[in-house]
Amino acid sequence: ASGTRKSSNVRTPSLSTALPFKGGRGVVSAGFRSLRGTRYSWVEEFSISLTEPGDPGTPEDLDGLRTFEREGTQFEVPLGLSWRFDERLAVGASVNLVHGIIKERMSEGFFDNEDDENLPLRSNSELIEDDLNGVSTSFSALLSLSDRFHFGAVFTPAHNWDMTRTRDMNSIPGEVTQEYEVRIPARWAVGTTVGLNG
Repeated sequence: ASGTRKSSNVRTPSLSTALPFKGGRGVVSAGFRSLRGTRYSWVEEFSISLTEPGDPGTPEDLDGLRTFEREGTQFEVPLGLSWRFDERLAVGASVNLVHGIIKERMSEGFFDNEDDENLPLRSNSELIEDDLNGVSTSFSALLSLSDRFHFGAVFTPAHNWDMTRTRDMNSIPGEVTQEYEVRIPARWAVGTTVGLNG
């Protein structure tokens, strides 16, 4: 069998806006962050041998084409609040709204080898669509030990994404809907900045 593969990724910038209050000690923020924007596909040629019901000793070769496509977008909208207690310590928290749709399509087609136009004898296809929605929280802290040394940390507890999967098979009337959850583990991130003499 032989085939071709194609993949592409879409990158969009993260956007955020902030509104200070209490003389700048507190900040309310909202943003947009793209988590995924991809498209992946492959096409594969294949061949199978089938025997006639009345003549099982004479197999017939059928050539086919198998196609798979996956595409999806996923984004996050963080809504945050931060507060600076003094020159050394600032803390923040955010509620992150996640949404996305991922589609997968698989199709197979068989062709008549005796026909120069290669007309399809039969084709089957299946479409799977996952609609995801989730909410997570993040907590952060920034500690300024000096004018040149700063230490920061962010923690996001484990949370669930609610998934709704719709399966549509073109060769069978109707569709199947399934609901399930995806468990996202907790995440830590830490970092430091050190100022150097200019």
